Amino acid sequence: CRADELRLVGAVARALGADIMCENAFASIERGRGNPHVTRTPYFPKDASSALGKYTVVATLDAKTPVSMFGYKNTPSRVLTQHEDDVWELDPLPGMSTMDLLRMLAEEVERVMGSALELASETSAEAQSAVDVKNTISAIVEGLLDKPIAHDESMWERGMNSRTAVQLHQRLTTHFEGVHLISSVAFQATTVDALAELVCKKLNISTAAPETSSESPTSTIDSLPTREPVQGTLTGEKTCRVIAECQPASCVVVDESLTSGTAYWDASAQCESFTHMTLTGGSIGFANAVSIGVAIAAPHRRVISMIGDGSAQYTVQALWTQAREKLDIVTVIFNNASYQILKLEMAIQGVRPNDTSRTLTELSNPTVDWVSLGRAYGVKSVRASTADEFRTAFKDALNTSGPVLIDAVLSM
Repeated sequence: CRADELRLVGAVARALGADIMCENAFASIERGRGNPHVTRTPYFPKDASSALGKYTVVATLDAKTPVSMFGYKNTPSRVLTQHEDDVWELDPLPGMSTMDLLRMLAEEVERVMGSALELASETSAEAQSAVDVKNTISAIVEGLLDKPIAHDESMWERGMNSRTAVQLHQRLTTHFEGVHLISSVAFQATTVDALAELVCKKLNISTAAPETSSESPTSTIDSLPTREPVQGTLTGEKTCRVIAECQPASCVVVDESLTSGTAYWDASAQCESFTHMTLTGGSIGFANAVSIGVAIAAPHRRVISMIGDGSAQYTVQALWTQAREKLDIVTVIFNNASYQILKLEMAIQGVRPNDTSRTLTELSNPTVDWVSLGRAYGVKSVRASTADEFRTAFKDALNTSGPVLIDAVLSM
């Protein structure tokens, strides 16, 4: 779901007093501060059915009616319990885009409600901040120049030329969809600060410093209580929290962490705006390969690949391509030495573990040496088994040119 689509969905939902949920296996969604709150549908069918069962009406927008990933004994595949008349499937007609459908929906809601949607204020106050815009532009410029640049420093003095100026225009208009910039914008606005001010003006985002107040902010995601620092032996939950704590603005997170990464959705809610991608089916090995496509398509954005050790072995050769193409990808291997998702599925079905099932689901005989494997493919690789080690490794990886693999050895 693109940012402009999500903003309009948020405006419609707010007008109707509705909640927004996304598929568990969504393709891509814009997330982080400034975006409307979205709840992810639970993975397991009973959990999903419970979460969706509290609603009188469910409307699916450019999505299929949710069903369980696998067939479960004595469990319906269809997770919705509402009568079919209360399940509305909204799909674009042939030749229409999702945005066209959303505009039609918004117009109908405005007609019924008798008032205009609060889209303009959401665009400026919620969709993204001036800081988000500036950080995004800075990342694009630094990606083109292949060097850091101060926000008030002339891009031309740091290596900008006519070719990269044209590329800058293309990337700005692609990222900030709907913002019309002249082709020579880099000649007009020669610093990141100037570019950010120009783009913010077109997005109707204020660049003025916020007024200070003695009162604590309320009802904002930034006012959520601060959690205790992440320390100690590494777990999946701690790994997710450290990634969310350190990930840069406008990054792309390719997420195939599965069971080990369930904490990431909530942990990353307060991050600066970013793109979150997941696999959309039941196959595994997705993240290694897709991260390559993302890095090539968006070389100005940092790519973070989160993948389980079981999944990673399906497309491990992708590491060689990452090294060959010198792609800025940080691959985090959630290493629990097992196919944990299969253990969970068996437990839900009431299957008791035995020697055979353990042989089929454990990856510890022999143990995979991910550091040696990554280095063999030409990827800088390190191992971390504590939160402090992982934080150091992850920060170093984000500041390293080219691909880096982190073997996050989990205690659970």
